[in-house]
Formats: sequence, C-alpha cells, structure tokens
Amino acid sequence: FSALVPIVFIHLGVKKIRNKEFNGIISYGKALYCGLVITFVYSSLFGMLIYLFGSFISGSFLDLYVEEQMMAIEMTEDMMKKVLGEENLEAVTEKMQKLTLSDLALSDFYNKLFGGTIVSLVLAAVLMKKQSPFES
Repeated sequence: FSALVPIVFIHLGVKKIRNKEFNGIISYGKALYCGLVITFVYSSLFGMLIYLFGSFISGSFLDLYVEEQMMAIEMTEDMMKKVLGEENLEAVTEKMQKLTLSDLALSDFYNKLFGGTIVSLVLAAVLMKKQSPFES
C-alpha cells in the first residue's frame, strides 16, 4: 500500500499539469520533469518528517528501528553469511548499531527518490501525449 501512494500522486500531478498547463499535450521530457519534481518534494518531506518525528515526538523511534533491524539480521544470519560473507555481515551489523537519525532520514530520502524516479520514468511514457498531426 505504501508504494501505491507515490504512484497515485505522481500520476495525478503529471496528468493535472498536462491537462491544465499544456492543454492536454505533453512531451516525455516535460512529463518526466514534472514527475521528478513531485518525487523530490515527496522524498524531501518524508525525510524531514522522519527526522522531526524521531527528534521531537518519539525519542525511542531510532532505538526501536535498530532493534527491529538487528532482530531481522539475527533471524536471517545463516543466509546472510552465505550471501555477504562473515566479515561483511559483521560490518553491516556494526554499521546498523551506529545508525543515527539523520542517517535513517537520508537513507529513506534516497530510497523514495530512487523509487519515485523509476515510477516517473514509466508514468511519463504512459501519460505523454503528442499533438495529432491532423490538428492545427
């Protein structure tokens, strides 16, 4: 469900801009640009909200997140040792224990930015509309 929200907002935003600002006609580049702007704003706001939530509302937010991630690492330890190797697994575990709130917010920003970019690439192709050569 959480992946559906940005898809819907990017779709509605690009479609509204196409219909209102460009009279129903938009190139792939303009549609992609609109989608990327929406994605950047969404990602920035979400990153800031995570940081503000962890800083002012719930001080134990980061501790709970790290604890949950450490439990997930422990549950999949055997598989992760095969994939990452023992040294890399220890490095990941150590990095997770040193995680700061700003690291978490920035990581979430990048994840949302990456996902939104992929969505924007696809939706720009779907929503682009060229002017018909028969219209003047």
